[in-house]
Amino acid sequence: MAEECTCVELKAQIVALNAEFSSYKEFMEERDRRYTERAKSQQEAIIKAEIATESRLKNLNELRQVVEDLAKGYALKEAVKLTFDAMETKIVALKEIVDASISRHGGVKEAIGWVVGGIGTLLAAMAIYFHR
Repeated sequence: MAEECTCVELKAQIVALNAEFSSYKEFMEERDRRYTERAKSQQEAIIKAEIATESRLKNLNELRQVVEDLAKGYALKEAVKLTFDAMETKIVALKEIVDASISRHGGVKEAIGWVVGGIGTLLAAMAIYFHR
């Protein structure tokens, strides 16, 4: 059979249960407070990380823009090749003229003049092309 308790014993058990419940309640409230603090600090860390990421992306976009601006100023490989091929053709033609002049006139001074003139023409063409 069930134990029979007196009214005083029941009151004592109720007081003990209330005390135990109060300690559990305090424990739960403390745990909730700590979890709230933890969530708050995690949220702050996330916000800081997002700000740092945005800053890095902004810097990366600036760098990308600088690289694009620099790349626009470079000559295309095909254009440079065409220009140098044309200059090479002109140099070969000048060489032939110099060779012919030397063989006809035997004048070294005239050959030097043609060479200097050819080099000057070549340098002027390069300066005009790369000055753009």
